[in-house]
Amino acid sequence: MFTRWFAIPLAFLAMAGGCGGTSSAHVPTKGTVAGIFVVAGGPAPGTSQPTPGVITFAASDGRETNMTVGRKGVFKVQLPEGSYSVSGHSPLIGDGSYLCTGGAVQVSIESAARVRVVCPIP
Repeated sequence: MFTRWFAIPLAFLAMAGGCGGTSSAHVPTKGTVAGIFVVAGGPAPGTSQPTPGVITFAASDGRETNMTVGRKGVFKVQLPEGSYSVSGHSPLIGDGSYLCTGGAVQVSIESAARVRVVCPIP
């Protein structure tokens, strides 16, 4: 009799344990980076024009993510959280051979990051 009384609560606990615990809800692990890719400079007063090209996000662990940007220069990308160095190449500047810079960006799921990638022209 003692065995049955003890076994029933244990079986109930085993079933209840499967009902809680980990959630099947999706937890975001990526943040958003939005920005613009421009050609800037020239004779005074200077100019800033959107440009097409390829933007590279280089993570501190060595991973790289490349994205193509259209002629309007506007982009938006989802990246894993972390620190990234941002650069780009535009086919309109030195046939894509010049390095354009965007600096560093910190990606977080809590807020969108903004970046401006610039190809300087003299």
